[in-house]
Amino acid sequence: MNEKCNFITVLLLYCLVFPGNAQDFNWQDLVSRKQYAAVIARADSLTPADSSSYEVMSAIGQAYEGMLRYRKAYDYYRLCLSMDTANLDLLNTLARTATNLGRAKDAERYFHQVLSADSSNFYANYQLARLYFQLGEYEKAVDTYEKLQTWNEDNTALYRAIGDCYFRMEQYPSATTAYFQAYNLNRENAGLAVALVNSLYRMGASSPDYISEGVAICDTALFYNPGNRQLLRSKGLGLYMAKQFVRADSVYSGLLAGGDSTYLTLKYGGASKYYAGLYLPSVDILEMAYEQDTTSVEVCLLLGSALGKTYDRRRAYELFDKAEAGMEPNRFLVNQLLVFRAETYQKDGKYKEASRLYYEAWKENPDRLDFLGAIARMYGEVDVSKFRNEEERRRGLFILILYMNESLKKKADERTLVFSRALLQSFYEDMFFRNVSEETVIDPDGKKSKVSIVDLRNLINQLPEESEMVIELRAVNAKSSGKTDEAARLFYRAWKVKGTRVELLREIANLYSYPDISYAKNAGDLQRGVFAQVTYAKELLKNGLDMSNLTFTRPFLESLYADMSGRGVTGQVLLSPDNRQSQLSIDELRSLIQELPNTSDEVKEMIRIMEREKELKNKKN
Repeated sequence: MNEKCNFITVLLLYCLVFPGNAQDFNWQDLVSRKQYAAVIARADSLTPADSSSYEVMSAIGQAYEGMLRYRKAYDYYRLCLSMDTANLDLLNTLARTATNLGRAKDAERYFHQVLSADSSNFYANYQLARLYFQLGEYEKAVDTYEKLQTWNEDNTALYRAIGDCYFRMEQYPSATTAYFQAYNLNRENAGLAVALVNSLYRMGASSPDYISEGVAICDTALFYNPGNRQLLRSKGLGLYMAKQFVRADSVYSGLLAGGDSTYLTLKYGGASKYYAGLYLPSVDILEMAYEQDTTSVEVCLLLGSALGKTYDRRRAYELFDKAEAGMEPNRFLVNQLLVFRAETYQKDGKYKEASRLYYEAWKENPDRLDFLGAIARMYGEVDVSKFRNEEERRRGLFILILYMNESLKKKADERTLVFSRALLQSFYEDMFFRNVSEETVIDPDGKKSKVSIVDLRNLINQLPEESEMVIELRAVNAKSSGKTDEAARLFYRAWKVKGTRVELLREIANLYSYPDISYAKNAGDLQRGVFAQVTYAKELLKNGLDMSNLTFTRPFLESLYADMSGRGVTGQVLLSPDNRQSQLSIDELRSLIQELPNTSDEVKEMIRIMEREKELKNKKN
């Protein structure tokens, strides 16, 4: 009886999730219930009516977006746009998805399309301002935020966003004004208080009153957010800057007792205790700060002095020597020594040691891009797959991102930017296809950090487009590595630069060259193969070129035609290397076959041999 009840329960659930045929299937209802996986699974069996339905395509796009698969969502939303070009909600959705993909130019274009139809559209204006902020175009962001502010007075989020823009532009008085307006509207928001205080501290050099005001704001915010670490750190720093060391020590002691072991808490907590005259208690805290950063001159001095005043004068002398070395006035000779050592390590193949020294030299001389270039060349590969191990890959990504960002700031040679774009694009594609949103990177000092796929895409968008030669070089490398689809995509991109180099289409056709459709690995492989052969053949016919290279094209297409006729199918899906779908009708296929040269006897014999080998292999298996 229980088994029968369980069976009926499962059957009822199945009917609820998959009710009836495709045309009766309630796509939007499942999306509303966040059952994205069920929608995506169902998308593999669309009927022709489904494929032309705006509601169905939109629901599938929402499902993919809900699963954070933005590329697929973007493709479905674009299909929807082809059905309804004036839908402002859809344009906003496309812009949002393009932003998540890092396609900043597309996102900006879609937002402007919305605003051209409705200039007061809040969502489009707000998201466009956020996009400008992400791209570092802070003045444009401010203009857009301020326009929204005129329509939405007393909006805390907008004041905060305006303040962030001015802060990034280092216009601290304007940032402080905006932050204060936001904070005044919501004094319970700890994040707003911290932003305002940081801005006030930046102006503290011109007037100590700004620091005192910042500390007072911390106290007010702590009333609403007792124990908030960010606020306590800000208060402690303000008291330290105001030289109120006893009060600062009290704040930092509380933080340390609560388990806060961040470097700045240790550094300023130890310093506050030292300057408050508590030399022995300051030693342990400064020791922990020293362990995190042994190069800090201030920590070396204070720790050395605290030890000298208490119990370890020998180590105090060592720390004083280290601090003195850190304050060495003749930086030119120090940097020259660094570079000479780095060059020697590089010649010896000791890239990790060399890059660390070049990096140190660059930090002392930020205008010397050649130091970063030297490191980048040590980790310069054709694509990400060529790195020998994970550590090299992470070091290579860090230095490449730093080198490109600095090169953009200083308007470096375009050829350097173009070539580096290819490798960065390879990193981006690898992250995208592994479905990771961020990657760990390692700087030459061995410190780890994270880079997001969005930041990587935004950087790539700022670099000049890859040249045809660079793209083709990457394609050849992918082909030699057995990465068929990647090679086809890159050859296709190189061909689209001019659209005249038919030999690039031949490379793609050769990647998917089969004697008949049974050799295709799966449906996607067949769709790519048909696209490759049809596109190459059409291009040869259009330009009146020699067709002797079409070895298997005609028999392959004939087998496709026979299969379609036998199944009563009138159209075949084509999939281009850049994953765009199109349709080939059976009439177009028949017309194309008739224009192709007849298959030679040699090719027919070759196909017979391949068939026999295939049969023998199947029998063995």
